[in-house]
Amino acid sequence: VEVHYLDGTSDRTKVLIEKQTEKVTIPNPGNRRIAFVLFDPGSLLLKKVTFDKSFGELKAQASGAPHMIDRFDAIAGMRPIGLDTKRDVLFGLYGKESFHAIKSEIASQLVADRDEKSIRLIQTALADRDARVRAGVVNSTDSIPPPLRTQYETLLRDSSYNIVASVLRRLAARYPENIQRYLAITRDLKGAGNQVRILWLELNAASGNAVSLDS
Repeated sequence: VEVHYLDGTSDRTKVLIEKQTEKVTIPNPGNRRIAFVLFDPGSLLLKKVTFDKSFGELKAQASGAPHMIDRFDAIAGMRPIGLDTKRDVLFGLYGKESFHAIKSEIASQLVADRDEKSIRLIQTALADRDARVRAGVVNSTDSIPPPLRTQYETLLRDSSYNIVASVLRRLAARYPENIQRYLAITRDLKGAGNQVRILWLELNAASGNAVSLDS
Protein backbone atom coordinates (compact mmCIF):
# COMPACT_ATOMS: atom_id res chain seq x y z
CA VAL A 1 0.00 0.00 0.00
CA GLU A 2 1.43 3.34 -1.05
CA VAL A 3 0.32 6.78 0.13
CA HIS A 4 1.24 9.88 -1.89
CA TYR A 5 1.01 13.29 -0.26
CA LEU A 6 0.37 16.73 -1.72
CA ASP A 7 3.91 17.84 -0.79
CA GLY A 8 5.35 15.24 -3.19
CA THR A 9 6.47 12.76 -0.53
CA SER A 10 5.14 9.24 -0.13
CA ASP A 11 5.10 6.33 2.29
CA ARG A 12 4.59 2.67 1.59
CA THR A 13 4.22 -0.58 3.47
CA LYS A 14 4.04 -4.22 2.44
CA VAL A 15 1.58 -6.44 4.28
CA LEU A 16 0.48 -10.05 4.04
CA ILE A 17 -3.28 -10.30 3.66
CA GLU A 18 -4.37 -13.47 5.45
CA LYS A 19 -7.88 -12.76 6.74
CA GLN A 20 -11.15 -11.80 5.16
CA THR A 21 -10.75 -8.37 6.75
CA GLU A 22 -7.40 -6.67 7.33
CA LYS A 23 -6.64 -3.17 8.56
CA VAL A 24 -3.49 -1.53 7.20
CA THR A 25 -2.08 1.47 9.04
CA ILE A 26 0.56 3.81 7.65
CA PRO A 27 1.76 6.40 10.21
CA ASN A 28 1.65 10.04 9.15
CA PRO A 29 3.27 11.90 12.05
CA GLY A 30 3.60 15.12 10.07
CA ASN A 31 -0.12 15.13 9.30
CA ARG A 32 0.63 15.61 5.61
CA ARG A 33 -2.36 16.01 3.30
CA ILE A 34 -3.02 12.91 1.21
CA ALA A 35 -3.13 13.26 -2.60
CA PHE A 36 -3.94 9.63 -3.46
CA VAL A 37 -3.47 6.07 -2.25
CA LEU A 38 -2.42 3.03 -4.30
CA PHE A 39 -3.11 -0.60 -3.51
CA ASP A 40 -0.55 -2.77 -5.32
CA PRO A 41 1.38 0.01 -7.12
CA GLY A 42 2.16 -1.03 -10.67
CA SER A 43 -0.57 -3.71 -10.59
CA LEU A 44 1.80 -6.60 -10.02
CA LEU A 45 -0.82 -8.89 -8.47
CA LEU A 46 -3.68 -10.73 -10.15
CA LYS A 47 -6.67 -9.34 -8.31
CA LYS A 48 -10.08 -7.75 -8.31
CA VAL A 49 -10.26 -4.44 -6.47
CA THR A 50 -13.03 -1.98 -5.72
CA PHE A 51 -11.42 1.29 -4.67
CA ASP A 52 -13.71 4.30 -4.85
CA LYS A 53 -11.84 7.59 -5.28
CA SER A 54 -12.89 11.20 -5.57
CA PHE A 55 -12.23 13.18 -8.73
CA GLY A 56 -9.48 15.04 -6.87
CA GLU A 57 -7.78 11.76 -5.98
CA LEU A 58 -8.10 10.44 -9.53
CA LYS A 59 -6.68 13.68 -10.91
CA ALA A 60 -3.72 13.56 -8.54
CA GLN A 61 -3.06 9.90 -9.33
CA ALA A 62 -3.34 10.46 -13.09
CA SER A 63 -0.72 13.18 -12.99
CA GLY A 64 1.53 11.95 -10.19
CA ALA A 65 1.62 8.15 -10.09
CA PRO A 66 5.08 6.85 -11.11
CA HIS A 67 3.77 3.76 -12.92
CA MET A 68 1.96 4.05 -16.24
CA ILE A 69 -0.69 1.49 -15.29
CA ASP A 70 -1.66 3.45 -12.17
CA ARG A 71 -2.04 6.62 -14.22
CA PHE A 72 -4.12 4.69 -16.76
CA ASP A 73 -6.36 3.28 -14.03
CA ALA A 74 -6.98 6.78 -12.69
CA ILE A 75 -7.94 8.14 -16.10
CA ALA A 76 -10.17 5.14 -16.80
CA GLY A 77 -11.79 5.82 -13.43
CA MET A 78 -12.92 9.20 -14.77
CA ARG A 79 -15.26 7.64 -17.36
CA PRO A 80 -18.47 8.27 -15.37
CA ILE A 81 -17.49 11.87 -14.58
CA GLY A 82 -19.12 14.70 -16.55
CA LEU A 83 -17.24 16.32 -19.41
CA ASP A 84 -17.46 19.81 -17.96
CA THR A 85 -15.66 18.56 -14.86
CA LYS A 86 -12.91 16.52 -16.49
CA ARG A 87 -12.37 18.11 -19.93
CA ASP A 88 -9.54 20.49 -19.01
CA VAL A 89 -7.88 17.86 -16.83
CA LEU A 90 -7.87 15.28 -19.63
CA PHE A 91 -6.62 17.86 -22.10
CA GLY A 92 -3.68 18.67 -19.83
CA LEU A 93 -2.90 15.02 -19.17
CA TYR A 94 -2.84 14.16 -22.88
CA GLY A 95 -0.02 16.63 -23.47
CA LYS A 96 2.09 15.00 -20.77
CA GLU A 97 1.68 11.37 -21.79
CA SER A 98 3.49 9.33 -24.41
CA PHE A 99 2.07 5.84 -23.76
CA HIS A 100 -0.44 4.90 -26.44
CA ALA A 101 -3.01 3.26 -24.16
CA ILE A 102 -3.32 6.35 -21.98
CA LYS A 103 -3.61 8.68 -24.97
CA SER A 104 -6.24 6.40 -26.50
CA GLU A 105 -8.20 6.30 -23.24
CA ILE A 106 -8.21 10.09 -22.98
CA ALA A 107 -9.30 10.46 -26.59
CA SER A 108 -12.06 7.87 -26.17
CA GLN A 109 -13.58 9.93 -23.34
CA LEU A 110 -13.54 13.11 -25.43
CA VAL A 111 -14.29 11.81 -28.93
CA ALA A 112 -18.02 12.55 -28.72
CA ASP A 113 -17.55 15.98 -27.13
CA ARG A 114 -18.22 18.95 -29.40
CA ASP A 115 -16.25 21.46 -27.34
CA GLU A 116 -13.51 23.15 -29.39
CA LYS A 117 -10.79 22.00 -27.00
CA SER A 118 -11.87 18.37 -27.34
CA ILE A 119 -12.08 18.65 -31.12
CA ARG A 120 -8.50 19.94 -31.22
CA LEU A 121 -7.35 17.04 -29.06
CA ILE A 122 -9.04 14.50 -31.34
CA GLN A 123 -7.42 16.14 -34.37
CA THR A 124 -4.06 15.76 -32.65
CA ALA A 125 -4.75 12.14 -31.76
CA LEU A 126 -5.84 11.27 -35.31
CA ALA A 127 -2.47 12.57 -36.54
CA ASP A 128 -0.43 10.78 -33.87
CA ARG A 129 2.64 8.93 -35.16
CA ASP A 130 1.62 5.82 -33.23
CA ALA A 131 -0.97 3.85 -35.22
CA ARG A 132 -2.34 2.42 -31.96
CA VAL A 133 -3.42 5.91 -30.89
CA ARG A 134 -5.04 6.62 -34.25
CA ALA A 135 -6.80 3.26 -34.13
CA GLY A 136 -7.95 3.88 -30.58
CA VAL A 137 -9.65 7.12 -31.61
CA VAL A 138 -11.30 5.63 -34.69
CA ASN A 139 -12.56 2.56 -32.83
CA SER A 140 -14.08 4.80 -30.16
CA THR A 141 -15.94 6.88 -32.74
CA ASP A 142 -19.64 6.15 -33.10
CA SER A 143 -20.45 8.98 -35.50
CA ILE A 144 -17.94 11.20 -37.29
CA PRO A 145 -18.89 14.87 -36.78
CA PRO A 146 -18.70 17.29 -39.74
CA PRO A 147 -15.83 19.37 -38.23
CA LEU A 148 -13.65 16.24 -38.20
CA ARG A 149 -14.83 14.59 -41.42
CA THR A 150 -11.87 15.76 -43.52
CA GLN A 151 -9.34 14.49 -41.00
CA TYR A 152 -11.03 11.09 -40.80
CA GLU A 153 -11.03 10.97 -44.61
CA THR A 154 -7.24 11.34 -44.65
CA LEU A 155 -7.06 8.03 -42.77
CA LEU A 156 -8.41 6.23 -45.82
CA ARG A 157 -4.77 6.39 -46.93
CA ASP A 158 -3.35 5.37 -43.56
CA SER A 159 -0.43 2.94 -43.32
CA SER A 160 -2.56 0.64 -41.11
CA TYR A 161 -5.12 -1.45 -42.99
CA ASN A 162 -7.07 -1.92 -39.75
CA ILE A 163 -7.50 1.84 -39.52
CA VAL A 164 -8.45 2.13 -43.19
CA ALA A 165 -11.16 -0.53 -42.84
CA SER A 166 -12.51 0.99 -39.62
CA VAL A 167 -12.60 4.52 -41.07
CA LEU A 168 -14.13 3.37 -44.35
CA ARG A 169 -16.98 1.63 -42.54
CA ARG A 170 -17.70 4.65 -40.36
CA LEU A 171 -17.46 7.21 -43.15
CA ALA A 172 -19.77 5.16 -45.36
CA ALA A 173 -22.33 4.95 -42.57
CA ARG A 174 -22.17 8.64 -41.65
CA TYR A 175 -21.76 10.18 -45.11
CA PRO A 176 -23.37 7.77 -47.61
CA GLU A 177 -23.57 10.56 -50.19
CA ASN A 178 -19.76 10.37 -50.47
CA ILE A 179 -19.50 6.59 -50.75
CA GLN A 180 -18.30 6.59 -54.36
CA ARG A 181 -15.43 8.91 -53.50
CA TYR A 182 -14.44 6.74 -50.56
CA LEU A 183 -14.57 3.62 -52.71
CA ALA A 184 -12.41 5.27 -55.36
CA ILE A 185 -9.74 6.09 -52.79
CA THR A 186 -9.62 2.53 -51.45
CA ARG A 187 -10.25 0.65 -54.70
CA ASP A 188 -6.83 -1.01 -54.92
CA LEU A 189 -6.32 -1.83 -51.25
CA LYS A 190 -6.36 -5.41 -49.98
CA GLY A 191 -5.24 -5.52 -46.36
CA ALA A 192 -4.34 -8.44 -44.11
CA GLY A 193 -6.73 -11.27 -44.90
CA ASN A 194 -8.24 -9.01 -47.57
CA GLN A 195 -10.08 -7.13 -44.84
CA VAL A 196 -10.22 -3.84 -46.76
CA ARG A 197 -11.07 -5.55 -50.05
CA ILE A 198 -13.94 -7.55 -48.53
CA LEU A 199 -15.41 -4.45 -46.93
CA TRP A 200 -14.96 -2.55 -50.19
CA LEU A 201 -16.92 -5.20 -52.08
CA GLU A 202 -19.68 -5.18 -49.46
CA LEU A 203 -20.05 -1.40 -49.63
CA ASN A 204 -19.81 -1.36 -53.41
CA ALA A 205 -22.54 -4.00 -53.69
CA ALA A 206 -24.71 -2.17 -51.15
CA SER A 207 -24.43 1.01 -53.21
CA GLY A 208 -25.96 -0.76 -56.21
CA ASN A 209 -23.02 -2.34 -58.03
CA ALA A 210 -24.11 -5.97 -58.05
CA VAL A 211 -20.96 -7.02 -59.92
CA SER A 212 -19.18 -6.98 -56.55
CA LEU A 213 -21.26 -9.96 -55.49
CA ASP A 214 -19.44 -12.08 -58.07
CA SER A 215 -15.93 -11.09 -56.93
